[in-house]
Amino acid sequence: GISQLDTIFTADFDRRGTRSNGLGTSRRIRQGEHILCVPERCWMHRPPQHLAQVEAAHGRAGSLAVFMAEESKRGAESLYFPYLASLPSEEDYRRHHPAMFEGGLALAPELDPWHGHGAWALEAREAHATYKKLFPSTRVTFEDVYLASVAIYARSFEPPNGSAMIPLLDKGNGDIDEELNGGLVIDFEPTGKMLFCAKAMKDIEAGDELLIDYTVQYQCALQFFHQFGFWLPYGHHPTRCSRSLLPSSAIGQPTPDMCQGLRPKDLGDPPAPGSPEAAAEDPILATYRRFAAEHCSAAAELDANTPPGGRSPQGVRRRRAIPPGVEPQNVEW
Repeated sequence: GISQLDTIFTADFDRRGTRSNGLGTSRRIRQGEHILCVPERCWMHRPPQHLAQVEAAHGRAGSLAVFMAEESKRGAESLYFPYLASLPSEEDYRRHHPAMFEGGLALAPELDPWHGHGAWALEAREAHATYKKLFPSTRVTFEDVYLASVAIYARSFEPPNGSAMIPLLDKGNGDIDEELNGGLVIDFEPTGKMLFCAKAMKDIEAGDELLIDYTVQYQCALQFFHQFGFWLPYGHHPTRCSRSLLPSSAIGQPTPDMCQGLRPKDLGDPPAPGSPEAAAEDPILATYRRFAAEHCSAAAELDANTPPGGRSPQGVRRRRAIPPGVEPQNVEW
C-alpha cells in the first residue's frame, strides 16, 4: 500500500487569503528524504479491457475519463470509492474552475485555443459516444465523462506509462518557485514495481504545507488558470502563452491576445458587495474578475515583456494549516 502515511496529513491552508485543501508534513522532513510514495497498484490509470476500443479511438485520457465515470456510478461498490469520494464534486468545480463556467466562451470566443475547454468537451463527447455504442444501456452520461475529464486535466500526473490519477499526491498544491519544497520522482519497490513519490527539495518543518512544482514555467497565467483553476501572482508566469500547448485545432491560427475580452473594462464593474446582484453572480465570473485585475490590468500590460519572475516575488513564508474558526475569503480545491 501507500508508504509514509504517518509523515503527512490533509488540511486547509491559506494561499494569500484563499483557503486551499492540501498536504502538510506531520514531522520534520530532511532534504532528499521521500515524503510519500504511492505504488502503481494504487493508481487509477489502466482502464479495464472492456474499454480497450475507447482507448484505441480516444487515447488514455478519454478512456480514463470513461472509466472514472463508470466507477463513480458504482458508488460504494467501487474499489476506487474512497479515492473518488475525495475528489472535488461538480458543485466544487462550479465554484471556481473555468472549465465549468456556464458563460463559457461568451466572454471571448477567440480565446478557446488558449484554454482548450472546447477541446476537452469534444474529447469527452466523442469518447462517450464511442462508449455508448459499445454499451447502449449504460447510465454513464456525457456530463459524467466531462466532469471526470476536468479532474484528469486538473489533477492527473504523467508517469512513464501514461496519464494516472494518483491518490493523496494529487492533493499537493503548487506555488511560486521560492516556496516550493517538494519534487516528484519515480522510484521502484524491491519487486521492481513502480512507485510515484514526493521527495523533499529542502528541509520541511513539521506542520508546513507540501508544495510541489506544477512546471509553471511552461504556461502563461491564463493557460495555468484554465487547467488548474488557480494562478500564481503576477510576475511568476511567462508573459506570453506557449503555442506548444495549444490543441491541434489552433495550428496555423493567429496568436490570440491572452487578455482579449478579460480586461477589467471588458468584464464591467463588479456588483456592490452584499447586493442581490453580487449574490446572483456566477462565482467563476467573480474569479475571472480577480484574474483580470491581477494579470490583465494596465500595470500588468505595461510589463508585458517582463521575463518570468521578473517582478519582485512576494515574501517567502511558511504555509501553516488554518486554525479552527479562521475562514479565508475564498475556497479552492
